[in-house]
Amino acid sequence: MSNDLSNSTLAILMIVAIIVSLGSLFISLDKLSSFQRPPKVTGYAPSGSGMVNLTILAFNSINVEDSFIDLGNITPAAGVGCNVSSNSTSEPGCVQANSGTWPDNITISNDGNKNLNVTVRSSIIASSLIGGTNPEFGFTSRNATYLGGCSNRSSACYTGKCGCENMGNCSYQINFTNFAAVGTEYEVCKNLTYGGTASTRPRVYVWARVHVPADAMAVVAGNASLTFTANTPTPS
Repeated sequence: MSNDLSNSTLAILMIVAIIVSLGSLFISLDKLSSFQRPPKVTGYAPSGSGMVNLTILAFNSINVEDSFIDLGNITPAAGVGCNVSSNSTSEPGCVQANSGTWPDNITISNDGNKNLNVTVRSSIIASSLIGGTNPEFGFTSRNATYLGGCSNRSSACYTGKCGCENMGNCSYQINFTNFAAVGTEYEVCKNLTYGGTASTRPRVYVWARVHVPADAMAVVAGNASLTFTANTPTPS
């Protein structure tokens, strides 16, 4: 009886030993295979792409850099009257004129990011500003330099009075345009170009001209306010 028990015990122990050995073998093989496999890498790619989106809006902006013209003290000749232009130092009929700094102009530049049409309107007309018989008050304009500017004028100066540095880009309005009505918009520049730095961006000069008749009453410090407006050119 004791021999049978001992044999049974030995058989059980042997089976247990075999099971443990097989389990250890499987565990060892699994560890070994894990050592042989390369580690898993996530999120890796040889190249990739992204996107940045933006919208740049167009805007109208002009800068009136020099906004004052002084026509000085004017004494018209008796029976003749006097013409005074801020871009000329010699006009007929004046006993005293051009006492300011000449030439004298208003300077406008395009500091926006698209071409612009520029217009001007006056707060007053010649009959109220000057008086007398057939007074005149008007303006003319031209590109400041040959580096861009307004696109729609001829290439000749008006009887040399523009004082051009560059004849081919000088004239703007060949003749002076009179302000005939308060609040009416008059064209200064068509397609004023943009770009460049503050010192190099395209500019247009605007000059003033008056005719003071001989019978004009004395005026102390008469002035006119000019308003310049920028508009987007209409597609042709």
